Amino acid sequence: MLRFENSFWDNPGQGQQPRYERGPQCLYEKLEQGSSECDELLSFFRERVAIEEAYASSMRKLAERQLSPSGFARDEGATLKTAFHGLLSECLALAEAHADLSIELQSSVVMPLRAFTSEHRARVRASWKIIDDT
Repeated sequence: MLRFENSFWDNPGQGQQPRYERGPQCLYEKLEQGSSECDELLSFFRERVAIEEAYASSMRKLAERQLSPSGFARDEGATLKTAFHGLLSECLALAEAHADLSIELQSSVVMPLRAFTSEHRARVRASWKIIDDT
């Protein structure tokens, strides 16, 4: 059975005092792992934001294309031209949705996570310094 004594204290043998260094070191390593995992999440979400921005830009460009003078620009408003205008409108709406998502991810996920990660890393290092100096 796992217990604090056998998980965080060295068992040096009979007649010797147990040492505590293993416990804080194990906990510190897990806290540092948490910092690395936060960095990994940040990298993922930053890339996701960039992808959403690029997709929004591409869709906006597609939606703003000019009608060909020999094609729909020449049409008097037949059903296919109306349908094509609908496609362009949907591309623009999709572009705006992805642009909004990139902004939301940046403000609601990336910025708070970056702040938390920085503060967490500073707390862990300051705590370890206190333990290490004793």
